[in-house]
Amino acid sequence: MRNFYLFFFLLLIVFKSNAQTSIYHPFPESNATWNVLWDGGFFSGCLESFSYNISGDTVISTITYQKIEVPYILNLGVCSPFHSTGYNGCIREDTSTRKVYYLAPDSTNEELLYDFSLQVGDSAQGSLRFNCFTPTLAVLQIDSILIGTNYRKRWTIGNAFPSNHIIEGIGIVAAMS
Repeated sequence: MRNFYLFFFLLLIVFKSNAQTSIYHPFPESNATWNVLWDGGFFSGCLESFSYNISGDTVISTITYQKIEVPYILNLGVCSPFHSTGYNGCIREDTSTRKVYYLAPDSTNEELLYDFSLQVGDSAQGSLRFNCFTPTLAVLQIDSILIGTNYRKRWTIGNAFPSNHIIEGIGIVAAMS
């Protein structure tokens, strides 16, 4: 009987640990801000601090998107600003496929921004506008991370040495060197 309780307890732990990442956390549709510290590279002298904010809905070709705006740019470097303030396109999420799409200003073609269904070994493709990685990076590992009171799936992407993470419902988190 004692072994039965031990087995039941261990089984419960296994199911509980798998449940940490089994709940899908969608991308926000309002009240979201992504803070960015953009470094143009050592020799460029460009360094900018800004935020992407969701600023309401818009309908384009019968599809509802969330508008993305940059309210300000703090130029910390010695070059002209690389990014621009104001409307910076829009995003939408297909929760059934767990993919987020980006539509650039004055464009009619969506780009894949995030794919929250990637598996280890898959190519981490996405829009270079928001994601600072190239399509040649692969998913090296999938685990979970505690954000607030919820566990979210986390993908480690890179080559031989991972440098970035994608967190479900949040986006890319670049490693600081």
